[in-house]
Amino acid sequence: MSSLFSSFLKDALVYTFLRLFMFSYRGQTPYFWEALRPDFSILKKVLQLGIPIALQDLLVSISFLVLLGIVNSLGVIVSAGVGVAEKLCAFIMLVPSAYMQAMSAFTAQNIGAGKPERAEKALLHGGTDPPLSDLLHPGAETPEVVH
Repeated sequence: MSSLFSSFLKDALVYTFLRLFMFSYRGQTPYFWEALRPDFSILKKVLQLGIPIALQDLLVSISFLVLLGIVNSLGVIVSAGVGVAEKLCAFIMLVPSAYMQAMSAFTAQNIGAGKPERAEKALLHGGTDPPLSDLLHPGAETPEVVH
């Protein structure tokens, strides 16, 4: 019950301060309301990229829910094994996920800075560098190299 109250209080405060902020600038900055209007050409590009990604994420989430339902029907031991495997998979995916996020931020910054050629070069290297490093250093995962 306390989390419900705190969430409601937070939303009420944010709404109140937002209204005060928006109406305190009335008459002082005539472009304020115009800045809130969306640019539909940019919005169209964002939606063209975002809708397929969101749909893919939705389908992956639904498939994991279906698989989890099937696994849970097999018993507690199997369910625990799948839980351990998922945690291990999440740990293994930390480095590729961090690399992907770094490439995404780098690409977005270069697009925002008006340098799409650097963004394209970064995406090219982001797709080719990890596999090439595996080919150039094939024994890097062997125990002799790690120790």
